[in-house]
Amino acid sequence: MQVSDPVLLALIGMLGAIVAGFFKMIDSQNKTHLELTKSIDKMSQSSLAVAKATEKGAEEAKQRNGHLGEQSIQIAELVSKQNKDVSRILESTKVTADVLSKSAIISAEDRSILTGSGSQVIETQVVEHQTVKEKL
Repeated sequence: MQVSDPVLLALIGMLGAIVAGFFKMIDSQNKTHLELTKSIDKMSQSSLAVAKATEKGAEEAKQRNGHLGEQSIQIAELVSKQNKDVSRILESTKVTADVLSKSAIISAEDRSILTGSGSQVIETQVVEHQTVKEKL
């Protein structure tokens, strides 16, 4: 079997075209792969920036919440102190009310003694002259 020059040339040409197409396809895939790699790199950088921002936000929130927690503790302590003060004021007011109540009772008893609680008995009374300016 003999292959003529034109057939051989045609086979070599086809083989060359297949090899060239293969390399063109590989080159196209390499370019696509390179673009894909660049895109993945950009996504990675973007994700890193988001992670840093999230971390910063979490730290700021932690600080804010810490301050809020401290404020809540201080408010609770102030409310507790205020409740104790109100209890002391209530106790003091009760003592004052008890003293005033006892004073009123004593005054009423003394008034009865001073004004007399019954009739007055006088065996002898001599009045030569009497002037009444005001009646009680």
